[in-house]
Amino acid sequence: MRKLYWMLAAAAVTPLVMIVGIYAYKLGTPNLDTNPTSWGLFGDYVGGTLGAFYGLLAFVGVLITVAVQREQLDLLKEQAHLDELQRLLGTIASGIDAQLSSDPSMPTETMRHQARLRANRFSIFNILAAVGTQAINSGELGKSLAPFVYKDAIASLEADLPTIGVELDQLVWCLHEYKRSGGSPQVAAFYKRRYAPVVCWMHALGQLHSAAVEQHFDPKEIAVALRQDVPQSSPLARSLFDEIAEQMPDLLRAIKADLAHEGAQYIRHVFILPTPGTSLGGSRQGHFIYYESEHDALREKLNALERAEFVADIAEHATPHYELQDVFVTLLRSWPG
Repeated sequence: MRKLYWMLAAAAVTPLVMIVGIYAYKLGTPNLDTNPTSWGLFGDYVGGTLGAFYGLLAFVGVLITVAVQREQLDLLKEQAHLDELQRLLGTIASGIDAQLSSDPSMPTETMRHQARLRANRFSIFNILAAVGTQAINSGELGKSLAPFVYKDAIASLEADLPTIGVELDQLVWCLHEYKRSGGSPQVAAFYKRRYAPVVCWMHALGQLHSAAVEQHFDPKEIAVALRQDVPQSSPLARSLFDEIAEQMPDLLRAIKADLAHEGAQYIRHVFILPTPGTSLGGSRQGHFIYYESEHDALREKLNALERAEFVADIAEHATPHYELQDVFVTLLRSWPG
């Protein structure tokens, strides 16, 4: 735009300089200060030669002004269209986030029971992330999941995942329209990055049924980035675990067997008691109990697990009370012992 202004200024000044220069060259320089007739002749000369040109230039200026205003109106319309698409993207994203953060519409009895025991809620996102990550890490659907774990998770989510899939399909359509209209690549990349894990988890669980969503997010490529192969990503944790497994294989087998029981996949609390006859009080559900009479040096073994950061000591009273850490549970489930 600034270049256009300079061009117009040059078009206005250059003819004036040329006409005055030709007048001075051909007719000399009369004494305009003392000769009014010369002023009149000079004015007639300039008006006759430049009047029509400046009139045309003014008309061109009006046309350019109209064209610039029309271009500005088009830009405003395009920006309004982009703003509306961006608001629509935000609305769809808010809807997806609200669904993911909510409780499952039809949770199984096992899921309700585990939520009560842990005094915590299992949101759709938490369940999807847990089983989806396991499926991705296994490289094969259900390979690292106990059948009842997969079945229980899918049963809890089967009423919600189709709705989330529809919202993701709308999000993809809106993103395509936003990019086609010249929207910001950074905004489009943000939404893709934001929901890539969710799409990848749904795909790994066989719950993604939209070709458009799959094509846009490419969950197979994302899975490579999300895959958390424990021996490679945590060599120190694997090394510590292998060392501990040689020291206390019987205890690890007992914990692994307890975690494999139906309905126990989410239990993380462990109590240590002297003998089976000792009463802990309260329900026996929601935690594991191991007895010193059945495992030699049981407290020392739990202390070793705590030093390796595989368990956390959360005892509030005299009774030893520990919480299994997720990295330990993951290593334990993949342990062949």
